[in-house]
Amino acid sequence: MMNELPTLPNQAFSAEQKEYLQGFFAAAACRPFAGHLSDGRLTSDPASGVPNAAAETVFGTPVEDLCEQEHWKRERNGLDVWDTLVEHARADKLPDKKDDFYFRFHGLF
Repeated sequence: MMNELPTLPNQAFSAEQKEYLQGFFAAAACRPFAGHLSDGRLTSDPASGVPNAAAETVFGTPVEDLCEQEHWKRERNGLDVWDTLVEHARADKLPDKKDDFYFRFHGLF
């Protein structure tokens, strides 16, 4: 049996709550932006427009260090290869290295 959660009365914020929220959001708005300029220097200028993103990784391995099969898995889902598989079957065509990987990923050995 589920217990019903009590509903809160539809009231405005108290003066203390309003003061807290104003201070919280004022501090959040003042927090400096830390990013990198194109030459590698650090900046606190939000107008620089340079994203401060970490290098993309797959389970801790940088994307540029992945093997070709891992790149292929990122390009296309192996289960979305059905149309290509049917085209190869109709044309009686052998798959190239990439298509062979996708067909095996699809479950055809």
